[in-house]
Order: sequence, then structure tokens, then C-alpha cells
Amino acid sequence: MRSRLLIPDCMGVKGVKGTASVKWYRAKSNDMPGFVACQACYEDRVLNTRFAADFEPTQPQAADDTWACDLAVPFIEKEYEARESISDWPNFVAETKARMSMKVCPQRRKTLSHGKKWFIPKNGPEELVLCAACYCDQVIHTGEEAKRKAVESWTREYDKYVKCATGVFSMKMAMASGHEFKDFSVFWTAVDKLSREKYCDDVGVEDGIWYTLPSNPNNFGVCARCYVAIAEPLHVSQFFVRKPDTQPAGTKWQYCFSVAHPRFKQFVQRLLETYYTRDSTSFDKFASAYASMPMCPRDQDAQDKHWYGWMNCTRCQECYYEFAQHSPLASQMQLRNNPLEGSTMCELYSPRMRNLFKECSEASPLDPQPLFEYSVQRRLVWMQTVRQIRMMLFRAKMALNQQRFLNVTSSYYNQADMLQEITMPSAHTYGMAGVGYGYVYNNLLQGAIYGQQAMQCKSARALRVAVQSGSWGSWSSGGGPLSRW
Repeated sequence: MRSRLLIPDCMGVKGVKGTASVKWYRAKSNDMPGFVACQACYEDRVLNTRFAADFEPTQPQAADDTWACDLAVPFIEKEYEARESISDWPNFVAETKARMSMKVCPQRRKTLSHGKKWFIPKNGPEELVLCAACYCDQVIHTGEEAKRKAVESWTREYDKYVKCATGVFSMKMAMASGHEFKDFSVFWTAVDKLSREKYCDDVGVEDGIWYTLPSNPNNFGVCARCYVAIAEPLHVSQFFVRKPDTQPAGTKWQYCFSVAHPRFKQFVQRLLETYYTRDSTSFDKFASAYASMPMCPRDQDAQDKHWYGWMNCTRCQECYYEFAQHSPLASQMQLRNNPLEGSTMCELYSPRMRNLFKECSEASPLDPQPLFEYSVQRRLVWMQTVRQIRMMLFRAKMALNQQRFLNVTSSYYNQADMLQEITMPSAHTYGMAGVGYGYVYNNLLQGAIYGQQAMQCKSARALRVAVQSGSWGSWSSGGGPLSRW
């Protein structure tokens, strides 16, 4: 028990860099190339099982490499439990390799169905699509396999685009509820109710039905789809009430469980807290304070906002509220939610500035002068570095777009020449200094010109990247093994 407390917890499929000093294990004899399990999962799931002898430590992870634990993939985790109970290592290896070979779920993006396997409910709705990876993770080993079927025709179609249902947050939460309660009737009930509610996209919902918390915080609302697919399956619907405000006609309200909402993660954390504690007080207090509060702009220029602090050291409303309002220095601040014209940056979002602010607050007598001096120095460094880096990246992106355009144009002229060669042969050739001679048609010459310009753009972009790497350090994330998940 003491040793387990010292082992870092599994970071799941999002992965972790080598700087976290995680110890990794793999299958012996390289039975599953690319497969790794973190030490936490090895201790919790492998060490005291029949398969422990089939694992061995891996080579150390490079500091810049990102590795993800494959035992955290839901299908592989369930497959391990099932195969280990009957000592079936060969089939565990085969199934794991098959799962690792599948393409990553496109999540919220619509993707071409060709060349991929898709699954839909046998009794509908057809829009409830699962990619092969999500079918393995969400359906297999749940007893729900018989309710879905593979759509073989979609694999052969070249003009059909589909989106996996797990890319819709409300649908993902309804599925998670089925797994949590080991009762998928709550999931199918939510699916049935969803079909009768207005679709909610990232922009928002027009003329919808809305729910809120008891205190009805400003700018907080949950649409009907989120209510029936998230609140009801999680059994927290009793903490929400119909919103009394009337939505103006022709307007769209953004629901707070939208992944595009700036406080999406924070609201979901409070939702889960409500689920675990069966108490919405914390959620209500947070929404009342933050739902109408702009997000901290961090190192971005903010235009025409309200600010706290001093002219030499500004802080946004969020940083003031969560860190500075109870400080002894708060009484000495010149700005108290004052509007400032032009560009302003928050000076209190970083840990270093917060530590300095804390030191100044604990000094006797109170003296914010060190904070001002450091803020001025920090802004100067920001002007000389961050702005220059952003400008370089902008120019490189523009050059990349230009290169793509020239490549497409070059291909167009080359294809046009091939068609002309078939239908109308030419007795002449064309050429240009610096490009070359002997082109059978003018279109070929034009294609060569655009192709040469594209190469020049590529060379210029490569030079900029080299300059950036030399001036600001390497921006690469390392070239070592990276798990698919």
C-alpha cells in the first residue's frame, strides 16, 4: 500500500511526456508492437494475475516523447479481464493488436465513410453511428452487441460523410451513464427523447426549451437535449428547473454543456460534483459567479474590457475574483472593474506573478512597487518575443496556404494538358528561361511555372522554420514512439 501511493496514477489515453518519470511495461517477445502499460495499471491489473509473466519493463521513455497507456483503452481493459480469467493469452494478443490497428475516432468531425467500418442500431435511429473503435470500446463486452449492425455499404461509398455519435457530448454522457449503472435502458430512453428535441450545435439553440439551476444564474442555461441526455441519465435532473426567462425570437442561446462554451470543462466538473455529492450548492454558486464573467485573456491582447488593479499592473475580473479580492492589497487598487480602451493584458494569470503578488501582500508595510517593476519588465519581454514569434508563425502559415494554392493550380494545368494531348496533338513546343524548354503544350509550361513557384514558397517557409528554431528553440515534440490513443 505504501509503495502504490508513490506511483503516478494512470493518465489514460491522453498520454504523458517522459518528464513525468512514469515506468512502463510491454508484452514480452514484442508480442504486441507499440503496446505499453503504465506502472499504475501494471500494479493494479497485471501484477497479481496469470498474465504477469508475459510482461516486462520497457526501455526508458525519452523526455520529449508522449506515451499513452494502452490498458486504459476500454476495449483492451475489458478484453484483458475476460481473457485473463480463462488464461487465453494468444487471443488477448490478437484482439489487442486488432484494436490498436483501428483508426482513431474522428470525434466531432464528419469524415468520409469509405474504407472504414460503421455500426448503427438495428432498430434506429440511423444517425446513431459508431465508428469501429468506439463500437469496440462502448458496445463489445456490454451485452448490447445484438442491438447493432455493421453497415457494409458505407465502407464502399465515396460521397457519404458521417460523424461518430461519441463526438456529441450529450450522447457520450448518455453512453457513460449506461456503463456507470450497468443498465443501458437509460441510454435508449435518452435516445428516444433526443429524437423529439431541437438539435443543439456549437453556436446555440433558437427558440428552445431551457433549464437552469434554482437561483437562475445570469447567462446560464441547459438546452432540452442536454437535459434529457445528461441530467436525466445521471439522475441529477431534480437539481434543474425550467428557465423562467423567455428567449427573444430570432436569437440563439449557447447552452453551457456545449464543448464550444469557454467554461465547458468547469461546468462539467461541477456537474460531476453534483452527481457524486447529490448536492448542487457548489454548482449553483460557481455558475452565479462565473457564467457571466469573461474568461481570462491570459497572454492575449484584450480589447475594451473591464479591469482591476493598477494601470501598471492590470488583472482581469476572473483573476481578481478567484485570487486577489481578499488580499490586503485589494484596498489599494486604483482600478475596480473600470473600463479601459485599447489593448490590455492580464498580469496575474501566471503562477510566477501570483507568487509575487502574494509576497507583496504579505510584506510589512504593504508595498506593490516590486509588482509594478516586474510587470513593466514582463511586458517589454513579451513585446520583444511573443509578438515576434506570432508574426513569424503568421507569415509561415500564409506561405503554406500560397504553396497549396500553387500546387493545385499546377495540377490543374497539367491535367488540362493531358486532355489536350489526347484530343488535339500539337506540332510546337513551349519554354521559358529559368523554367525550361520542350513543353509540348502551353498548359504544361504554365503548370511548370506554378510548380516552381510552389517550391520557392516551400523553401522560404523551411528557411523561416530554421530561423525560428535557431532563435527560439526547437518547437518539435520529439520523434519517438507515440501511442495511437
